[in-house]
Amino acid sequence: MGSRVRCGLVRHGIVRRAVVSAVAAVAACLMSTSAAQAQAQCQCQGGTLYAWGDNSCGQLGDGTDVQRDLPMPVMLNGEPFSGVTSIAAGTTFTMIVQDGEIWTWGDNTSGQLGDGTELPRNLPVQVMLNGAFFSGVSAVAAGGSSSFAIDTSGQLWAWGSNSSGQLGTGSSGNWRMTPQQVVFGVGDVKAVASGRNYCLAIQSDGQIWAWGNNANGQLGDGTHVSCAWPEQVTLGNGDPLGGVSAVAVGNAYSVAICGADGEVWSWGNNTNGQLGIGTSGGESCEPVQVQVMQSGELVPFLGVTSIAAEGNATLAVKDGQVWGWGENFGETPAELFADELTDIVEVAIGFRLDGETGQDDYSYFALSADGTLYAWGDNFFGQLGLGTTDAMILEPQEVGDGFVTIAISGTHVLAIRDVSGGMMHAPEPGSLCLLTLGITNLLTRRRKK
Repeated sequence: MGSRVRCGLVRHGIVRRAVVSAVAAVAACLMSTSAAQAQAQCQCQGGTLYAWGDNSCGQLGDGTDVQRDLPMPVMLNGEPFSGVTSIAAGTTFTMIVQDGEIWTWGDNTSGQLGDGTELPRNLPVQVMLNGAFFSGVSAVAAGGSSSFAIDTSGQLWAWGSNSSGQLGTGSSGNWRMTPQQVVFGVGDVKAVASGRNYCLAIQSDGQIWAWGNNANGQLGDGTHVSCAWPEQVTLGNGDPLGGVSAVAVGNAYSVAICGADGEVWSWGNNTNGQLGIGTSGGESCEPVQVQVMQSGELVPFLGVTSIAAEGNATLAVKDGQVWGWGENFGETPAELFADELTDIVEVAIGFRLDGETGQDDYSYFALSADGTLYAWGDNFFGQLGLGTTDAMILEPQEVGDGFVTIAISGTHVLAIRDVSGGMMHAPEPGSLCLLTLGITNLLTRRRKK
């Protein structure tokens, strides 16, 4: 088990003022990025990388297999890993972008680290393409054991597991140990979200494409036919689902934010009411609009600015409040912790199947506009970052401040953190916590039209 030593957070006025500006910029452009559980894109000058939670496969990148129950800076050549602009958490591996190049670590049994080998790594290695370091990358995403990258020209690349054709290279089976370009003309990609065996990509024009496993209609093309190349997500009348600004994927279902009004559409499995349409059971092979109960009637759920999905549950942000539906929440969106969680700009969900109880366990995160990160739910691996491994935390707890964006698998968490202004946390006497004093550029993000 990981250390139970708690670090005392030291708040400095200069840090908080810097973070308010940085994260306010994040809030302004969340609509232009994917909010999938395994992906966080930060179009910014770069921040310092932190990681915590399960480390059984070296996915924390600290050279050990020791889990961590507090946010710890990831080190590269003895210095905190800074200038990080995009992060993604696969089931047991990690991906990040620094200076347009991709670094990975953790499990590599399907070649998902992209270094041309199947060797596991507990320290960062670089993704290779044609014998050189893969460069010119703007964002990354990770599925179960599959990896994806968007380059600066909007082309999408994929590697790792391809059991269901989720790499989109035109065939299924085997795996790829270095990046391959996704086929059939899907270019100008601005965001990608990957599930365990399927993938969705948003183009700059708001069109959305999907490929991989389709057993529950999660590709949203009106069929149950799995596909190893991109197919367009379409409505019941055959028209493309357009105006998509963000997409997230759970366990065989998908959810997207569309249009200027922040509409939410979902498709795929609905076993636990995760489609948010007022019923549970069955599935939908084409997008249906998420509904909320008002005055005893179901009406469209509007004004959503951030979304996350995992397992059979969805979180969303509307007017700075957190809403949830699906497993543990119900068949339509319900407001969560209205008094405790305010001014929220980003949410994330982690999910794991508890091998002892057979139950679905969830970890939940909410990031406020001033950079404060909150967490609750499953904490068996210390993935809530609270300094404990208490099995379940029922109410939101403050993890710390200075955070800009996060990404979570079922059991390990990554975060980009702004450490402008100096010390972010100080160790208590005798603790093993690292002290970070580095100065990085203030994170800024611009709204995408």
